[in-house]
Amino acid sequence: MVAKATSRSQENTDSLVIDALTSQDIETIRLALAKDNVELASKSLKIRHSFTHIADTTELLSVVFAGITSVLAFTSSANQGEVASRTISYVAGLCGVIGISLSTFSSYAAREAD
Repeated sequence: MVAKATSRSQENTDSLVIDALTSQDIETIRLALAKDNVELASKSLKIRHSFTHIADTTELLSVVFAGITSVLAFTSSANQGEVASRTISYVAGLCGVIGISLSTFSSYAAREAD
């Protein structure tokens, strides 16, 4: 019973506040809310565009790193037994990991853009 009394009291207070507003006040509030909605939509579109650009760029970089990895892997296999072969193999593996990371981030950015 106490909750119902509080609820009715709240309804009466809300009704008094709405009744106290003039039509000009209501219009001002409506315009302010509309302006906020436009700003939010604009920000959302900018963010989506940014994520699309990031997704495209990181996907391109991941393909470039995959190519570099392939070239370095073949180069290191041609120099088997040499000290430089270990370094080239290490760099090839590093480029491969970077390429996979960029590819994963590209997928994330593409999902966020949608």
